[in-house]
Amino acid sequence: DVNAYESLLDEYAAKPKKDRWYRVISAQKTWEGIDLDFFLKFRYDRAARCVRTKLLLTAASRETNPTDPALLRDCRYLPEGYHFEDSIDIHEDKVLVLGHKRAVAIVIAVPEIVTAFQAIFDILWKMTPG
Repeated sequence: DVNAYESLLDEYAAKPKKDRWYRVISAQKTWEGIDLDFFLKFRYDRAARCVRTKLLLTAASRETNPTDPALLRDCRYLPEGYHFEDSIDIHEDKVLVLGHKRAVAIVIAVPEIVTAFQAIFDILWKMTPG
């Protein structure tokens, strides 16, 4: 939903610049296949608000992943064979689990669970070649 993404970006724009970042585990090609123009615009709108992202993407995402440093994205790729089609966005205070097939989203705002997702991401990040 476009409005949900806009309000997420507005939420980040209100934070100090050092706190404007989040983590993502995703299959980029799946999401771009839904609405490429929207996702291209979203990336630039996010960067315009100085929101940085750390992304762990499927190996297949390497083919289409933009490398423009202006997008404020730090990307690493999961090894071949790890395939999924959805996305997990890990923010400072919540986790969004997004499913594209049924357009479903689950918001987890339980601090202990959010901390666990952050730790799992950080472990995967350190284990994935840069």
